[in-house]
Amino acid sequence: SRDELRQISEAALNVSMCNVHDDYMLKYLEEKFGTPYVIAGMPIGLRHTRKWLKEIAKHFALEREADNLADYEEEAVREAIKPFLEQVRDKRVLICGGVVRVGAEATMLSELGLKVISIRAYHYDEGAEPIYEEVGDILPDTPVAVSNQIFEMTHQIKTLKPDLVISHNGTQGYVAKLGVPSVQLFDVDYAFFGYTGLYKILRRIVFELKNTSYRERLSKNVRLPYKQSYFEGSAFKYIKKNKGELL
Repeated sequence: SRDELRQISEAALNVSMCNVHDDYMLKYLEEKFGTPYVIAGMPIGLRHTRKWLKEIAKHFALEREADNLADYEEEAVREAIKPFLEQVRDKRVLICGGVVRVGAEATMLSELGLKVISIRAYHYDEGAEPIYEEVGDILPDTPVAVSNQIFEMTHQIKTLKPDLVISHNGTQGYVAKLGVPSVQLFDVDYAFFGYTGLYKILRRIVFELKNTSYRERLSKNVRLPYKQSYFEGSAFKYIKKNKGELL
């Protein structure tokens, strides 16, 4: 609300939920009003949420309390997601969306037993480097592309044949035309961060994997605007290197 915004300079600490969206605002508030801020990635999955909580807690000298909270919440959510884990194990996933979010989501899903076959980040900058160092350690064989182009995503879905696509809002219609189950990367109307977010995305994945008839029927009754030859070779074969060589 406007009344809440009027008090924004009075915060003891500003906390980033997405450095792509809010780092400029946080820096401005620090420069203008002296308000400290924390950018500690995104609270997606158990490890990232614990780290995020502890970075906030450090400012108030409450690290022990943050660890205790994380222990409690992790125990609860591990119990809650047990029924889903066997249903999603080894499912092949293509993830598309914001650069930090898809990196964190990819490592989380890998740790839960899914196979991340490709990551598509919409852009890349220095703020993403910490999470992609982690992606390199956990998913060393998973290709990462920087692209928000629908035609490239279509190529990857057709050729990689994922069991599931997790993508940014606004792309589910395109994915549905390809007959593949999809889940929205985030939804502002529902919890998608933290422990509740972990439970909800797994529940949504299970639902989508079980309810495929609409997409299957749709894919049989739409015509894609691509020649079959487009799907031959790499999705990025037209991109040239510095010396004019094709990738």
